[in-house]
Amino acid sequence: MMKLRLGRTGACAILLAASLLVAEPPPVKTKYLISFDAALLNAKKTRKPIMAYFSGSDWDPWTQKLDADVLETDLFRHWATENVILVRVDFPRVKKPTSFVKAQNEKLRIKYNISKVPSFSFIDPSGLPFARAGYDDVRLRDDERSGEPREAIKFLDHVIATRPPDEAIIQQKDLPAGIAYAKKHFISLLILISQGNAAGPVKSKAELLDNQQFVRFVNRTMAFVNLTWPDDSDTSASANEIRALLNKNKVTPVPLQLLVWDMQTEKIKGRITAIFPDNVDPLIAQIQNQLPRLDAPSGWIEDLRLAQAVAAQQNRYILVAFTSMDSSDWCQKLQQEIFDTDEFTSYARKHLVLLRIDFPTATTQPQTLKTQNQTLAEMYNVRGYPTVVVLNPLGQEVTDAKYEKGGPGPLLAQMDAVIKKDNERRAMLTNTDTTAQ
Repeated sequence: MMKLRLGRTGACAILLAASLLVAEPPPVKTKYLISFDAALLNAKKTRKPIMAYFSGSDWDPWTQKLDADVLETDLFRHWATENVILVRVDFPRVKKPTSFVKAQNEKLRIKYNISKVPSFSFIDPSGLPFARAGYDDVRLRDDERSGEPREAIKFLDHVIATRPPDEAIIQQKDLPAGIAYAKKHFISLLILISQGNAAGPVKSKAELLDNQQFVRFVNRTMAFVNLTWPDDSDTSASANEIRALLNKNKVTPVPLQLLVWDMQTEKIKGRITAIFPDNVDPLIAQIQNQLPRLDAPSGWIEDLRLAQAVAAQQNRYILVAFTSMDSSDWCQKLQQEIFDTDEFTSYARKHLVLLRIDFPTATTQPQTLKTQNQTLAEMYNVRGYPTVVVLNPLGQEVTDAKYEKGGPGPLLAQMDAVIKKDNERRAMLTNTDTTAQ
């Protein structure tokens, strides 16, 4: 038998050839969902926001550069896994997406007002956008090493850290309390009433009360009460009150429904039985159509809930003046030199709801008003009077100011600037005309 003897060179050649036959592992790729519905489902389960990436993968050089420099790095992949649900909304020109994906992506482009790629929209689990970003926000900086886009991660961390916190729906304890609250604040009452324990309606109810778009709409626009249809055997006072209202308005039982009670006529004005928590835009539109128009107050009011309702309905800004009118000379100067002028009054009639949060020293306020005012002062970190805070129609603070000499001009110029900037920001997020009425 012949034995083959190999020298060192031959053995190395064989080992090299064998190594070439072993396939290299494919490069790691960033994983994106392409179904927005699946992304929303994951966001609800994990409570993470969605980072929707609008791209032109096979034709746009800036998309391709961002992919290579940032989005296909280990640093970004690790960040995304920890913080967001990634969904890619792609608009290719060579590749052919399915008709479903193509239609979905076009709908998302319109809904989130995307005019160019690459762009990002950050969206909460209810489908509500809360931030945007573009190429310049997330690009690799010139002084950064390849594969280490640390400034981009720093920017993304800030977006997530400043995400608006979830709100709980503000609800009254029972029907009489809901009606009394609506009358007191001159706002309508939204009644959510359920019957039975069927799994579907129970789930829909829980999801609706967790939907931030619905919750924020209700909290700024209406009073709310959550009721259960009373059993025939229930003769309690609470059951009788509910039953009387339902009978008076000829409301019939269904597993889940919403009723709009008008505080002006003291009647149920609207009834909605088709409730789909995954798509609350039509639901909110139905409720809005049932609400009576609230006239903007001509002067100062003290009621935050009324101010919020008017601002939300008429797309006005709330100017909140924290004052102590009977003890502060500066508050009186602000009133005389700015608020009492024709220029300021004319401006306010077009753009503002005026909310005075006063802290008198010589008179005693009702406890509810005193509690409201103290809560707002703590919320906006008021440390002296006068302090002015401006809120947009969504209740978000957009600026604050102190007393300045020079009449209303400087304050109104500041107001114009912040309103214009905030209108542009909200229009970008929601694809709507947000111009104040």
